[in-house]
Amino acid sequence: MTKYAMCIDPNKCIGCNACRIACQMQWSLSPAVYFNRLEEHVEGEYPKLSRVIVPVQCQHCDQPPCEKVCPTKATYKREDGVVLIDSDKCIKCKYCMAACPYNARVLNEDGLPQKCSFCADYVAKGGIPACVSTCMCKVRIFGDIDDPGSEISEYLASHQTVRIQGTSMYYVPPVKMDSSVLPPACVTPIHVNVLKDVAQPVSKGILGLAAAAVVGGVVLNNAKGGDKNHE
Repeated sequence: MTKYAMCIDPNKCIGCNACRIACQMQWSLSPAVYFNRLEEHVEGEYPKLSRVIVPVQCQHCDQPPCEKVCPTKATYKREDGVVLIDSDKCIKCKYCMAACPYNARVLNEDGLPQKCSFCADYVAKGGIPACVSTCMCKVRIFGDIDDPGSEISEYLASHQTVRIQGTSMYYVPPVKMDSSVLPPACVTPIHVNVLKDVAQPVSKGILGLAAAAVVGGVVLNNAKGGDKNHE
């Protein structure tokens, strides 16, 4: 069975943002909307500084918290590991944004949450994700990890990498910095249980209203945090 995954080597990233721009062009996104971001980490004091740039995107979790809270099943996970959004089913509640441990979802001009899809439509036709094909420094490797002969399988077998626990993403450990700068393991946020209760089709009366108020605060804080990360 096919299982897609991506490996990223932050030691090779120079921060050119070609991956972000290629993704925007591939999916006709506005300049303010993008599915991957570069997180810069700097340690030390001048002139002895260490710097690493860590690309971050949807991690395509094994048990996606975003899928658990979606009341209409607009967010779903395929057997090949890719997590997708059916925009026709989305009601713009933004529960998925609040549940995402990686702040990987953004709103488009119509208020619909969007995110990295591993360029699923193009991969199905034999292509590879735009961020992978565009990177001049070969920071990213994508492929089927259930195929021992694939490029990513051979790379993972011959290089030291760290799997982001509970996800489809692997990273090469930073050489000049601690691995704590990498995305954390997929841990379902505490407030996801509240979101799941609110998402149930049966009304829960006063409890539901109270929970909705909590969710509203969580979504607002998440959206503000997303704006900061995307500035």
